[in-house]
Amino acid sequence: MPHTSSQKFSWIIGIVAPFYYFILMETLAALWTGYDSIIQHMSELGGVESPYMTIMNVAGFMGVGILILIFSYGFFTVEFTKNTWYKLATVFLWIAGIFMVIVGFFPCDAGCIDVTTTGQLHSLTSIPQSIALPLAIVFAAFGHQMETVWNKSWFGISLVLGFGSLLMGPLMSSGQYDAYVGLLQRIGIGFCLLWIGFYSVRQLKSKNP
Repeated sequence: MPHTSSQKFSWIIGIVAPFYYFILMETLAALWTGYDSIIQHMSELGGVESPYMTIMNVAGFMGVGILILIFSYGFFTVEFTKNTWYKLATVFLWIAGIFMVIVGFFPCDAGCIDVTTTGQLHSLTSIPQSIALPLAIVFAAFGHQMETVWNKSWFGISLVLGFGSLLMGPLMSSGQYDAYVGLLQRIGIGFCLLWIGFYSVRQLKSKNP
């Protein structure tokens, strides 16, 4: 059966999400004199030292979390009943969206070095989405492999973007790439939002879910 209007809306949101998030984030980064997107965490834009703390936390983190949840509604309505991999992908999309909203309530401390309870809660609530979102994409890859409507290229694209995003975490934790932590963070979430955009374009172009 054809896409419903609510499904089409979720795909449009999926296409808008990467542009919205990165345009907002990098606009704030450019406006904040001295901020370096390559070296500094994304969270510093919403941290206690940032002149744009409220904008980044509400419109940025919470905003993109809501967009992910709207996208996940469309994904749920189309894919959830098809196979177990898609069920897992749906649940992990929900987790990612919910925690992206939650993290906006807890600005990081100066330099994103945990000192206060709020800063610690920021670090704690920023972990689930950084793992859940790329895992959702990996699960979706295996879901695609089981469905004949998806060609093999979608399996490969999803695996590369999902595992590529996951890889950014160990690279940042290694300490060897501290001078590029901001860039690695942006690549990590960028891969995930890129997949959401690709998937949404594919669904909008298809006549049936």
